[in-house]
Amino acid sequence: MKDKDRMDRAKFKALTFPKKIQWVLQYYGVTALVVVAAVCVGVVFFNAVFGPGEQYDLRVMALDDRLSVEQCQAFADELGELVGGPCDVTSYLESDMSQMQAFVVRLTTDPLDLVIAPEDQMEQLIENGYVAAGLQLQDDSRYMQATWFDNGDQRPRYIGRTAVGLNGENAAAGEEYFTQTAAEQP
Repeated sequence: MKDKDRMDRAKFKALTFPKKIQWVLQYYGVTALVVVAAVCVGVVFFNAVFGPGEQYDLRVMALDDRLSVEQCQAFADELGELVGGPCDVTSYLESDMSQMQAFVVRLTTDPLDLVIAPEDQMEQLIENGYVAAGLQLQDDSRYMQATWFDNGDQRPRYIGRTAVGLNGENAAAGEEYFTQTAAEQP
């Protein structure tokens, strides 16, 4: 560094406070702005990737080849009216290996409240401590009536509250909603 590029400390100390700030901003202002912008971009990126996702009053996930996207949306809308807030109902196909993997990943990463699955998967969830107990959905329950069609898969489905659910009170209402029989439905 050349001597003329160096700051003369004696002259700097003699400057008034406003002049010192002006000097610092003049020489380091662009660098400071770049650093502040980089920190802001980093915080926004970190929050988007690792921060909490959308907040729901009830999150339900089903493993069922018979449940369509439209039915999931209809369930979410009705549950939203029931609990007074946004609800998420998602379905994964049991017959598709990539969807089964996505189901398992979501089980371990998302704070779900209710899980609906066939008996063998529900037994595994209970054994692993993810679900406390599974309740069989009767053939005349709201869920089974909505997903009933003749595709050869008439296995019973079970619903269970997760151990990591954040919305216990709403989970109880959701469980009751899905298990209601035709006679109990409004």
